[in-house]
Amino acid sequence: MSYDSERAAAELAVAVARTSAARTEVNRAAYEAADLKNFDALTFNAWFTAYVAGNKNAMRVAEMRFRPQLSNCQDLWIEVSVSPSGAEDQSG
Repeated sequence: MSYDSERAAAELAVAVARTSAARTEVNRAAYEAADLKNFDALTFNAWFTAYVAGNKNAMRVAEMRFRPQLSNCQDLWIEVSVSPSGAEDQSG
C-alpha cells in the first residue's frame, strides 16, 4: 500500500467514526424528544381530565408536574379555547 492510499484509508476511517458518533447523538436526541413528548402528553391528559371533572385541586397537582415549556403552551391554550365540554370556544 502506498503512502497516499494509507493516508486516504486513515481519513476514511476518521470520517466513518465521526459519522457514527453523529448518528449516535442524533438518535439520543430523538429518544429524548420522544420521552419529553410522552411526559407532556401524560401530564396534560391528567390536567385535562381534572379540568373536565371540575376538580381544581387535581388540576393544580397536574400543573405542578408540567415542564415550563408545556406550562406556557397550556396557558395559551386556555386563553383561546376554554369551555367546560373541552370543545373550542367559538364565541367572540
